[in-house]
Amino acid sequence: MTEISKPKNYLWLDLLKGIAMIAVVVDHLFSYYQNLTIQYHTGFHVSLFILIAGFTSAISIQNRGGVVNFYYICQRIKKVFIPYLIATLIYCLYFGYFDLATIFKKIYTFSVAGPLYFVFFYIQLISISYLLFKIINHQKSKLFDLLLIIIFYLLSVFFNKYKIINSFYGGSGVLFGGSFFFLFILGIFAKKYEQIFENKKINLGLLFSSLILLSVYEFFDLISKSWSNPANNWLLGYTLIVLSLVVSVYQLFLKKFPNFLKPITIVGKNSLSVFLYHTLVIYIFSKLLTKSYSLLTFFYLLLTSIYLPILFSTLYRYLKLKSSHQ
Repeated sequence: MTEISKPKNYLWLDLLKGIAMIAVVVDHLFSYYQNLTIQYHTGFHVSLFILIAGFTSAISIQNRGGVVNFYYICQRIKKVFIPYLIATLIYCLYFGYFDLATIFKKIYTFSVAGPLYFVFFYIQLISISYLLFKIINHQKSKLFDLLLIIIFYLLSVFFNKYKIINSFYGGSGVLFGGSFFFLFILGIFAKKYEQIFENKKINLGLLFSSLILLSVYEFFDLISKSWSNPANNWLLGYTLIVLSLVVSVYQLFLKKFPNFLKPITIVGKNSLSVFLYHTLVIYIFSKLLTKSYSLLTFFYLLLTSIYLPILFSTLYRYLKLKSSHQ
């Protein structure tokens, strides 16, 4: 029988997901601060999510002994698609879409709210995650891995060039999310070489190199050039800089203070709920507020659209757990 590995604690993954999710919401609240520099700095969010998804997919497969079946893939897709379906129906109710034709169109085009396009290519990536995991973990040769990275990068460039659905936004309109496919691949490779994230010298190197590269990006205004969907090469670099910076700072300084990180890690743990419903919260509460685009309004909507979905998600889990024990 294949031995199932014991799950590890990956608090830094929740930290990364939390940061990415906060960046998503800040981006979508642009009209309340109207500063392109701030918005451009949030541009790593989707790319970072996809990279993390590659890492967590590898964790999930590895925790099952590296052997999964079709049912497992379906269950992973179901965990995303069912919440997406419920969210779409709630949005349809809010917008007053009551005819079945419109509802079905919103479901299969992933278009009832702007951010939900992400679900379409995310599902595609999950569907091939096991195949990619097996290819990447086939052998331990670093030279072979380097060759694979080059091949996968070229594949992502190929995917980027050909639209599969013209009406779909960004990465959802190209096969496997185009260049997001490569970020998913990098996430699986990051899991394969995860021991480097626990090495103090390597983390110091990552910290200083990411700070230097971030300074270069700032000085040459490369962050504005990184604003791209699907990801361009500048965004790929920017995402890796953010990843290296956050992971190294966590491992070197913040690892011993998990409670200090809770306001962000709780967002990471509930990122699906925040992702699905933050836009709806913004729609509702922006109508209740005056049309003054102030920083106070921005921070109010930021906190509300992040933590209200978390509150309802936590309440739902509590009630579900309570009912199961009755």
